[in-house]
Amino acid sequence: MPDVKRSGWRGSLLVVCLTLVPPAMAEEPFVAPPEPAVRMQAVMTGANPFRPQGEPTEFPVTIYLQEDALRVDFAGPNGERGMLLHDAANRKGWLVSLEEGLAVPIGSAGFHELRVDPNDPCAALRLRCQPMGERFVGGTLAIGWRYRNAGARGPGGTSNGDFWVDPEHGVILAYRGQTRDRDVHALRAVSVTHDPLPDVLFELPETIAVPDDANESRVR
Repeated sequence: MPDVKRSGWRGSLLVVCLTLVPPAMAEEPFVAPPEPAVRMQAVMTGANPFRPQGEPTEFPVTIYLQEDALRVDFAGPNGERGMLLHDAANRKGWLVSLEEGLAVPIGSAGFHELRVDPNDPCAALRLRCQPMGERFVGGTLAIGWRYRNAGARGPGGTSNGDFWVDPEHGVILAYRGQTRDRDVHALRAVSVTHDPLPDVLFELPETIAVPDDANESRVR
């Protein structure tokens, strides 16, 4: 997650196919079914977005994933409320302070990388991994993988650590590792569901102000 800095509000919140085939000319093309939606209540470890200069701490997050759309709700130590919205298809998103009613545009988010191929979870992340067995995470029996010298390609921008994957849905339910600066970044799912999510969940609320030079008021 990007870090948060406070300096006005350009940088004040965070640092932290359809294919038509003529009849009888070709077989119906294979279309992969859409990936199931993800709603994950979790605990993250790292620099709290509302206190980026403090010691790494745990803070709660709720992560929503549906196709290319992402939303992350997070909380600060004094009850501050923030939200990250991002669309992986167009690489556009917003970082939002709900108390201040303001947002800044962002170009990347990272949470989409919580989806992996459950049969080869290290391939998409370009990691060399070793299996670690199984353990329950968020009520799901997950499969573990250990990685080393990943050059910040591991979950959460880590270089050395481990992660745990739901073998049915291909979702990373937990990770813990060190960055190049030896900071600890971690995530642990508390509960996960896969029911469809409403589109409005991924829209920037109309009450949120955006910078004058931003061209769009919504992620999607």
